[in-house]
Amino acid sequence: KIYEIFKHIRDKKTCPPRSVWAAKLKIDLDIPESKINDITDKIYKKQLTQRSQKDAKDMLDYLAIGYANNKLQFLTFMVDSFTLDKTKNYVEQIENEDNNGKDIKPITLSQWIATNAFMIELEQKAQK
Repeated sequence: KIYEIFKHIRDKKTCPPRSVWAAKLKIDLDIPESKINDITDKIYKKQLTQRSQKDAKDMLDYLAIGYANNKLQFLTFMVDSFTLDKTKNYVEQIENEDNNGKDIKPITLSQWIATNAFMIELEQKAQK
């Protein structure tokens, strides 16, 4: 998907149509904490060598959520999703005639989290 987007940007020097950007992924976040802990303990903590890695609960939760969802590389997907949205935002700024290529600022992680539908849903679930 990312290759297709970059190819479009490179070849046509324009932002790809919405259909190219659209990629919906459904993740089950309603996984019992006991299952997350079980996956973390039995699979990931055995593979990690440093104590700081074993204590990184957020990272381990991302890995366990992916594992519980058909062994999806969830953490990788989230990083790719941010990179894709950041690239899209950058291209849209370049194409904006008002800025004439000046003052282009890439979207920050905190801006992305505040506007990304999945991250908003994740935050709402965390507050429950």
